[in-house]
Amino acid sequence: MLALAEAIKSETCTLHTLSLWSNYVRAEGARALAEALTSDKCTLHTLFLPYNEMGADGARALAEALKSDTCTLHELELGANEVGADGARALAEAIKNETCTLHTLDLGSNEVGADGARALAEALRSETCTLHTLDLHYNGVGDEGARALAEALTSDTCTLHTLNLNRNYVGADGARALAEALRSETCTVHALDLGHNEVGADGARALAEAIKSETCTLHTLDLHHNEVGPDGARALAEALTSDKCTLHTLNLYDNEVGPDGERDLDEAQALSRARRRPRHHGLLRAIVRLLILRQRASEVVFHPKRLRREGVFDAWAHDG
Repeated sequence: MLALAEAIKSETCTLHTLSLWSNYVRAEGARALAEALTSDKCTLHTLFLPYNEMGADGARALAEALKSDTCTLHELELGANEVGADGARALAEAIKNETCTLHTLDLGSNEVGADGARALAEALRSETCTLHTLDLHYNGVGDEGARALAEALTSDTCTLHTLNLNRNYVGADGARALAEALRSETCTVHALDLGHNEVGADGARALAEAIKSETCTLHTLDLHHNEVGPDGARALAEALTSDKCTLHTLNLYDNEVGPDGERDLDEAQALSRARRRPRHHGLLRAIVRLLILRQRASEVVFHPKRLRREGVFDAWAHDG
C-alpha cells in the first residue's frame, strides 16, 4: 500500500480511478493514501475503498486530505469500513470546506447512526458543499437521522439530488419528514431510495402527497419491502395520475399490495386515459413494480410514444 501511495504522488502518474475493494487497507493504508491525495502531482478523482477495515481513524485521515486545496478527488466510496459516527463527523467537516471538490460519497454499512446523519445533514446545508450524491444505506439512521437529512434538503444551499437511505429503520415519521422536504421549492432531490424500511401505509400516503406537489422534482422513488399494503398503494396510484407528478420510476416490490393495490393502479390508468389531458408534466415513463398476493410481479409502464400520439398518457399492465 505504501508503494502504491508513493506511485500516485509521482509526477509521471496519470491515474484517475483506483479501486481497492477488500484489500485490508486499514487505517495505516488509508493514511498513506490520504497523504498521496494531497500531493499537487496526484491526478486521482475516483477512489473505491469498501471493505477495508479502516475505521474512524482511516476516515479522519481521508477527511483531512479532502480539505487540501491540491486534492482533486470527486468520488469516494467507503462502504463497510466501520467508520461510525466519529468518522462520519470528520467527513462532514471536510465536505463543508470550500476547497473540497467531492460530489459523491458512499458511506453504506458503516454504523453511522443518527449522530453521523445529523453531522452530514449540517454539511449538506453549507453553501460550500458540492455533494450531489450521498449513499447511507444500512446505517441505522432511523427517523431521527431522516428528519435531520430532510431539514437539510430544504436548504437553498443544498445541492443533493440522490439520497440512499435503504435499510435504515426509517418509519412513517421519517417518511413524513422527507415527504415534507420533497414539497419544498428549494429541494433538488431527484432520486430517493427508502427500500427495506418501515414506512408503512402512513408514510406512503405522505410521500404520495409530496409527489403530487408542483414543486416536487422527484423522478425515482424506491419503496420496496416497506409494508405499504393496499392503502399505501391506493394513495400512490392516485398520485401517479396527477399532472404535476414528475415520477418515472416507482419500486413497490414486496409490499403485499394485494389485488386491491393492483386494481387501484388499473383504475389510475383508466382515469388517466379518460381525462385525455392535452399536456402532461410527468410520468412519461413510469415503472411500478409490485409483489401481489399470488407472488408474481406486475409492471405498469406509461409509454411516451402513446402520450405524444394521443395527447394523453396511456398505460398498460404487463404481468411477469
